Amino acid sequence: MAKNRTKKGNGRGSITKTKKNKPYWARVTDSVTKKRVSLGLYKTKKEAQQKLDEYLFNPYNLETHTMTFEEIFNLFKEAQEKNVAKATFKSYINSYKRCKPLYNLIFRDIKTPQLQSLINDLNCSKGTKSITKGFLSVLYKYAIEMEILTINRAEHIKLPKESKHKEINIFTGYDIKKLWDNIKIDWVEYILIMIYTGMRIGEAVNLKKENVDLINGIIFGGNKTEKGMNRKIPIRDDIYPIIQNLYKNSPTDYLFYNKNWVFKKKIMKISQFEKITFVKNFIKHLKH
Repeated sequence: MAKNRTKKGNGRGSITKTKKNKPYWARVTDSVTKKRVSLGLYKTKKEAQQKLDEYLFNPYNLETHTMTFEEIFNLFKEAQEKNVAKATFKSYINSYKRCKPLYNLIFRDIKTPQLQSLINDLNCSKGTKSITKGFLSVLYKYAIEMEILTINRAEHIKLPKESKHKEINIFTGYDIKKLWDNIKIDWVEYILIMIYTGMRIGEAVNLKKENVDLINGIIFGGNKTEKGMNRKIPIRDDIYPIIQNLYKNSPTDYLFYNKNWVFKKKIMKISQFEKITFVKNFIKHLKH
């Protein structure tokens, strides 16, 4: 049962202390229906008073006050369907589908950190995240027009930075044929293994034999990166004999072995871009 009601002056609303987890209940009287309407339950009296003051300073439609993200979007969708291009409308629908964690949250109560977390957790490209942010910003502008709130919280979302490293196929069929034609030259076997497995240079030269399963024809990615960790790489038939031979003849724990470690010493001192250039130049000077 409610108790300890703090009654304000006429039209100023009230705060009632209850026995619930969030005990302070803020309510006002709707100027149209003359019925008392809840503004919500809050942990402290200060929070309840703040919500009450916000409403009294800038009264909003109490019917939309408790609407969820999903309900606001449905209103937005009806308003936009005949007023924007089909491609734009479809983009809104697709972006909305990426906002599932917000569907059942009260729209007015969603904060910028929650929007930021949503964007950060999306498993998609930076471009798609940017489109989703744009959709949220448009949705908030609509909510402002509807006087549901007064601030566009989506404008403060920051797009996460993408990795500087991009996976690209830089070796042509001509390059690969040239390598096979010169298979007996030092380092050629190493380069072919990297091309056929997709392993980075640093990952390959540090590959231990314990991570090479010749019986099942699998290499376990040994690089402690998001993409490399626990990665299973099938050994293609083309390079299986090469890997088998290296495994058998390496006197160390590593698959790649050169008694002077010239390849590893040289390759590990330079940047990723320089490594690619180094290998390309190496291929360039092989015999046709």
